[in-house]
Amino acid sequence: MKMYKRIHTMILFVGLLNLNLFSEQKLNYKKLADSASTLYKNGKFDQTLTIYKSIIESGCESWKLHFNLANCYFKMNKLGLAIAHYEKALKINPESEDVKLNLDIVSNHVVDKIKTKDLFIENEIRNYFVYKFNTEHWAIITILCLAMSIIFFSFYFLSVTVKMKRLGFWMGISFLIFFIISFALGKIEVNDKNELANAVVIEPQADLFENPDHNSKKITLHDGTRMKILQKEGEWINIQLSNGNEGWLSVKSVLNY
Repeated sequence: MKMYKRIHTMILFVGLLNLNLFSEQKLNYKKLADSASTLYKNGKFDQTLTIYKSIIESGCESWKLHFNLANCYFKMNKLGLAIAHYEKALKINPESEDVKLNLDIVSNHVVDKIKTKDLFIENEIRNYFVYKFNTEHWAIITILCLAMSIIFFSFYFLSVTVKMKRLGFWMGISFLIFFIISFALGKIEVNDKNELANAVVIEPQADLFENPDHNSKKITLHDGTRMKILQKEGEWINIQLSNGNEGWLSVKSVLNY
């Protein structure tokens, strides 16, 4: 009994210690964020960026941090970097109207006005459904659908009346389908997050080449132009623009998001 009390006391102490450390870390992040906000209001964007980057690098990532980073880059006229962080903010919080509005404003400042091909409209529709929820939300939805499917199939096997068996069977099938769909969409969302799927030009100008060399220039792209990455080959990436045009860019001229 005494041993149990000692173990219980030790667990409680460790729990309180972790809670205090977490609270202290959260307080430090708040102080840094407040300091960055003051610097931003005073027009000291370089110093503001340094603080926000340090918070993200320490492991505290949120849509608001990326949103604030993007605002700083936009103030500094770095359109590509602003777009990349607005996109990252949207992946974490797809419902934010502020992020969507600012992203539209920045996009209107981009020099290259590339018409969208029908294929990319389809991709936009697909991305709308995929990014409707973040990874954690998809995980919760998937688990709930699976749990509900198991519960209703249990009704089917345990019920004695035909009516309850039918209800259990069809509801079980329905939630099983929802489980498969949510699992697939969640997997796509995770893959899109981890892979170099999308990128944006972050230099004032970037030459697009027919082949991965400097002897086959096609066109010049400008800061803020978005694209889809098809493959990477050494210091080159094969990209596709929203109008379907493909080519090769230096990997240093873009940032993925």
